[in-house]
Amino acid sequence: MEHFSDKQLAKLLKIPISDFRMLKHGPLLEDQSEQGAILGYFMHISPENAPQLLGKIALGQTNFLWFSALTIKRLLDKEKKPLRKVV
Repeated sequence: MEHFSDKQLAKLLKIPISDFRMLKHGPLLEDQSEQGAILGYFMHISPENAPQLLGKIALGQTNFLWFSALTIKRLLDKEKKPLRKVV
C-alpha cells in the first residue's frame, strides 16, 4: 500500500493544503480486483465538514471519491524530480 502525504492528497483533491488539514476524511484505500490488481483508490469524505469546504471538492451523490490508478501514478510521477548531471 502506497502512503501519501497531506500535500499529495490536497493536490489530488485540488484544494489548498490548509483546507485539506481541516477536512474530515478517511484514509485513501486501494480498490483491488479479485486477482489483486490495483484498479484505483477511494476515500470517504465526512458529511460533517463545513459546506464551504465540501463545495470545493467534486463529490457526487455519495461521500466517496474514487481515483483511478493512472491518476495516482500521474500525481506521483509529477512529483519525481529529474536527476541533474553534475559537470
